[in-house]
Amino acid sequence: MNAVLATLLGTLAGAAATIGAALATGWAQREGVRIAARSEFRKDRRQPRHETYKAFMEIATELRDLALMTAHESLTREQEVSLRGRINEYWLEMSLLGPEAVIRSGAELRDQALGMTGQIAMLRSRSRHLSTTPEDDTEAFTTATRAFEISSSDFLRMGMVIGELLDAFAIDAFAALEDDGTAR
Repeated sequence: MNAVLATLLGTLAGAAATIGAALATGWAQREGVRIAARSEFRKDRRQPRHETYKAFMEIATELRDLALMTAHESLTREQEVSLRGRINEYWLEMSLLGPEAVIRSGAELRDQALGMTGQIAMLRSRSRHLSTTPEDDTEAFTTATRAFEISSSDFLRMGMVIGELLDAFAIDAFAALEDDGTAR
């Protein structure tokens, strides 16, 4: 009877070990699949964000660089409209992709960038007015020159603000791209 009991206990121990190993293997496989799915989800979420954030930053950088140009009043209406359209296009995409911190800093950057596109029209108008004002009409020429200088100065100031907002946006965008959803 002892031999039968020992055989039975040995069989039960072997079965329990096999079941335990199967459970551990199943759990490990499930974890591996979960990690792979999470990685794929993160990649699928990160890629469109990366592309949109980059495009938005490129537009802001372009505007910042335009502010440093000396002939920014020569920008055409088509360039102005194109810039405004691109700003709005990438803002729409970005506002759907999130997260909230990127949307907040992106909204500030968007507002300043759209203000700059309006300032391009102002510069063009003031440049045209200055170029058609006769120099021998000293008062009118001085007024037109001063108005153009103020618009140029405002445009440069706006470009510097864009640079600061761009830096803040880059930090928020980096944090959003690095967030894998594991930190709580």
